[in-house]
Amino acid sequence: MAGISKDIERVARMMEAQKLDPIYIRHYLQETYALDEKSIDGLFEKLGIGKPKGLKEGAPVKKVAPENKLGKSKFY
Repeated sequence: MAGISKDIERVARMMEAQKLDPIYIRHYLQETYALDEKSIDGLFEKLGIGKPKGLKEGAPVKKVAPENKLGKSKFY
């Protein structure tokens, strides 16, 4: 990750702050700055891009109950 400048880090942070999809950020960095996958992975790891906010490593993920087929509650 030695080839990534502070300017590229700033761009990635700004894009992430705008809540852009990490896949889009990755594609943008590849096309604009000709970065390879390994460099982008290192940058994402450093900046915490692509990880859900507020979850710690190994924390259980809360499952959401599926809705019924009509999309309404079961209470009539």
